[in-house]
Amino acid sequence: MPICDGIFSARGEEQYWNWAITALDPINSPVYDGSEFSMGGNGVYEEHNCTNGLFSTTEPPLGCIPAGEGGGCVETGPFKK
Repeated sequence: MPICDGIFSARGEEQYWNWAITALDPINSPVYDGSEFSMGGNGVYEEHNCTNGLFSTTEPPLGCIPAGEGGGCVETGPFKK
């Protein structure tokens, strides 16, 4: 990932991820876009139901975490199968 796009910065030869720039929308961040220099994508879509959270037994269930857009095997980036 180019240093000039602001996500990564350099001090001398050491790079670091300025996570505050992407913290509000990590799914759409270049860090996870599936490109050659990213950490990979969100995985192949895999149909799944609500994941039970901490308060899933209350009425109404407060701990339901809705399904996302991925969830399957990561097929892009350095951690692909």
